[in-house]
Amino acid sequence: GNGSGGAPDAAKPETVSAAPPATMEAALSLAKAEGKNVLVEYTSKTCPFCRQMNSQTMSREDVQSALGEKVVYFRAVKEKNPKEFTERFGSNPTPAYAVVSSEGETLHGPVSGVIPAANFVAYVNWAEKGTGTVPALAPGGA
Repeated sequence: GNGSGGAPDAAKPETVSAAPPATMEAALSLAKAEGKNVLVEYTSKTCPFCRQMNSQTMSREDVQSALGEKVVYFRAVKEKNPKEFTERFGSNPTPAYAVVSSEGETLHGPVSGVIPAANFVAYVNWAEKGTGTVPALAPGGA
């Protein structure tokens, strides 16, 4: 037998940040615990703009690290748990983004559309405090 090596993976305690929150409620309680705001994404498996957002923006390391450090990131998927988004914000075209305080107050959004990575990082940085002027989310300042 192999005497070395710890417990099987299944037995490892899960670290807090490992699994993304599965519901808006979970995201809000995590946000309260960490003293952060929640950045909500509403995405779809089929929409071309969502795919573009995934490949060009969300997959980038600077975006991922900003999401991990500055906010609690919650993703609602149209095909899986759309009500987590629509019950709070109404039905928006995907992809859509909003920032919510840990108390559940909407600080910005929802806004729909593809956001370039540099703009998105600025948005996540803004979302950390959620006050002041929201940075431009599209090239050309829209």
